Amino acid sequence: MRLLITGFEAFGKDVINPSQLLLERMPKTIQNAQIDTLLLPVAGAQALMLIEKQVLAVSYDVVLCLGQAGGRDALSVERVAINLDDYPIADNAGSQSIDEMIMADGEPAYFSDLPIKAMVHRCREAGVPAIVSNTAGTYVCNHVMYGCAYLKRKHHLHYRSGFVHVPYLPSQSDHLPSMELGVMEQGICAMLTAIVSNRKKGKETEGALC
Repeated sequence: MRLLITGFEAFGKDVINPSQLLLERMPKTIQNAQIDTLLLPVAGAQALMLIEKQVLAVSYDVVLCLGQAGGRDALSVERVAINLDDYPIADNAGSQSIDEMIMADGEPAYFSDLPIKAMVHRCREAGVPAIVSNTAGTYVCNHVMYGCAYLKRKHHLHYRSGFVHVPYLPSQSDHLPSMELGVMEQGICAMLTAIVSNRKKGKETEGALC
């Protein structure tokens, strides 16, 4: 099995991005599965071009993207990405898409086909806060999650894909929730173990009232 893990460079007012730092700490293998990493620019079209080039060059079983979600207090495994860009700020290429479809010929939304509940439960078993999230936002993270699913169908590839948002690091904010990098690393590795072992989770809710 071969996995591609992506992360993002810093964006907005931040000078670091924990998802980039996590890439640097990823093991080369996990349970005999090979792990490749890819750093993405915070610019939707350019990021998808890099992913497309990579997945066409290498046969992957899994593509898992990581990104920063400041204000969240847990590792957030995303359930769904929507076909919409509505950027609250310009991306790092200076583009600010507002109310635009990501792919004119794409579905309204794509769901992750990773074992998201098993990932959350394995992470919690490792002592790391984790949740299933029902919104990946409308910024570049959603763009990339949606794009990975779209590219799979466009090129008839067979990888499974999904997205995990990670909180701020303590150094990024003194008033918003944060998580130490080592704890994030422990949680992501636990999630990768769930993916590689193809661990399933029964009918247990991770739903939300609002």
